Amino acid sequence: DLNHLYLSHPSWSDVDHKEDKFQWIDCNDSDGQTISFLKFGGSVGETLLIACNFSDQLVHRDWGCPHEGNWKVIFDSDGTDYGGQGSAGGINFPSFNEGRNDQPFGLAFAVARWSVRILSPD
Repeated sequence: DLNHLYLSHPSWSDVDHKEDKFQWIDCNDSDGQTISFLKFGGSVGETLLIACNFSDQLVHRDWGCPHEGNWKVIFDSDGTDYGGQGSAGGINFPSFNEGRNDQPFGLAFAVARWSVRILSPD
């Protein structure tokens, strides 16, 4: 599924080689053991927010995001389809009007231990 997403989603397949289509959200969270970044496509709807948790704990936090509105999880490596527990919870998250990580908006969601969640504007 991840390979299919990589090949089919415009923000990866069409513009993966373009430097201006990538932006870190947070690559300095050594205490929480997370990294997060954005991939941009040709439109707002093609934006991807990728959040990775390398710790052995479920991580609840606020993440910066570039666009206002509802965001939906389109990939969760802790999903039951992949042998995970689905412990991070919901799949739809509204942005809030308080910037985080040098982004104009924020999202509050969890990422399960040792897993990756990918969200896109809904």
